[in-house]
Amino acid sequence: MAHSRERVTGVKELTGYFRGLAKEAPGKLTAAAVHAGAEVILEAAKANVRANFENQTGALENSGKVVMINQYTADIEFDIVYSAVHEYGLDNQVITERQRGFFWAKWYETSEGMWKALALSTTYTIPARPYLRPAVDSHRGKAAAVMGKALRHEMAKSRPTAVSGGRLRI
Repeated sequence: MAHSRERVTGVKELTGYFRGLAKEAPGKLTAAAVHAGAEVILEAAKANVRANFENQTGALENSGKVVMINQYTADIEFDIVYSAVHEYGLDNQVITERQRGFFWAKWYETSEGMWKALALSTTYTIPARPYLRPAVDSHRGKAAAVMGKALRHEMAKSRPTAVSGGRLRI
């Protein structure tokens, strides 16, 4: 059986490139991928808000944003005072005298029975209407795929175009 000898050139340069990529990956490359995946979840959550809430002002939807904690972690925040109440609900909240006055004023203004009922009550409950958790649950796979694509894209931007004649071309 004949043996062949092949000489690979540019190995030292290619090794150097991969070492540089490894140093860059934990920061810039990973952060871009994590942000891209979080954006998928954010857009799904905003779509849930549009689909599931009446009398929209756009404030809840527009308050959503991706906040990078570090290169591996992103938070999706809805930065409006009532966002958590919609997501998790509120049970047996005691009605204050100030709230009671507001409810009576709304009843006088609108004659809607809901306002009178609230004014006469001692507590109220706001049911949970989750928009963020369902987005995470239903778009986890898509977010992971987008993260993979973003990571490949960022790596391609840093990849050498050719190794020839012992030289690495980037």
